[in-house]
Amino acid sequence: MEEAAQAIGIPQTKDRSPEQRLKDWEDGQDYPTHNQLATVAKAYFRPVLTFYLAEPPTVETDVADFRTVGDRELKAPSPKLRALISRMKAKQQQVLDLLREEHEQTGVPLEPLQFVGRFREIRDVNAVARDIEAELGIRRNDRNLANDNDGLFRYFRYKAEQCGVFVLAQGDLGHHTTDIDPEDFRGFALADPLVPFVVINDNDAKAARTFTLAHELAHLWIGTSGISNHNPFGRNGADEIDDEKFCNAVASELLLPTLQFEEAWARVDKIDLFNAVRTVASEFSISRAATAHRLWREEKISEDQWWALYNQYQAEWRARRARDQGRNQGGPSWYTIKSYQLGNRLKETVFKALDSGQLTYTRASRILGASPENLKKLRA
Repeated sequence: MEEAAQAIGIPQTKDRSPEQRLKDWEDGQDYPTHNQLATVAKAYFRPVLTFYLAEPPTVETDVADFRTVGDRELKAPSPKLRALISRMKAKQQQVLDLLREEHEQTGVPLEPLQFVGRFREIRDVNAVARDIEAELGIRRNDRNLANDNDGLFRYFRYKAEQCGVFVLAQGDLGHHTTDIDPEDFRGFALADPLVPFVVINDNDAKAARTFTLAHELAHLWIGTSGISNHNPFGRNGADEIDDEKFCNAVASELLLPTLQFEEAWARVDKIDLFNAVRTVASEFSISRAATAHRLWREEKISEDQWWALYNQYQAEWRARRARDQGRNQGGPSWYTIKSYQLGNRLKETVFKALDSGQLTYTRASRILGASPENLKKLRA
């Protein structure tokens, strides 16, 4: 209650604390002014009309919640996360409507993508990993051209989009003040066979995004929509959901193929652990944490060694993130960031429809989340 009152900005009066005033509003003992109600709606990312309903609306995302937080109690999705999921579902529906209109005009039916749900009834980690690899056309030599983990993410994203998956990288509601922490969600999949969506939290470390993308692709292959904060590094597997365990294993096998991983580790297992892990992680262009976790799962390092490494990586990342947030240096332009968030497939789909006259600038701006006057710059 105290946290909610602070978020809304309810001032204290002589006789009541902000928490008491909020409780009185909820109990019907007192009522907010219209301006206060507008502030509440903004804080909860809800239309003002919601608060005039006779009963609170049922909070449903229609998306399974696969998030785990180790030994802590799992909280319900935050208002910001619920709002992001709703927006992405709306965007997915807009794209589906757009593609249906296009196919109706050409007379060619819109065909479902066969890989979505292909392994709905089969749980074979190696088979799914190899099928994703084959479907996306992932080649070892091409992977080696990725100079770093961001390059590998871009490579996997490009390959997924070429196969028909819309991959968006967004962890806010359009402004940095609405950032959603990676511990709330790292990614989610909307497994529609016609327009599959994958959303990656771009507030997460760059090194982690490729694993998240691989994890969400696995969700598409088994046909499950869901939110993941899928920290694949939970203290034990007891609190993990079966689908999450499976998708984590698929992602690990996809990024660290067993044979190549064994060979890479054999080359470095005699040097100190910290540098050995870093060397293997660099070779595969994935995070050190994902590499160390795989080593622990395969009993190549002890649990104590794993947790010492993981805690060090987390401390380094949080320090780096705090340092970057504290800088006042100019970063990429709004257009660069927006283009990265939307992904090429979504932009190309919308601009193609715009050029053909199927889509108005107003409708295109709604789908892309950019004003009509900014569309041309976003396209450049």
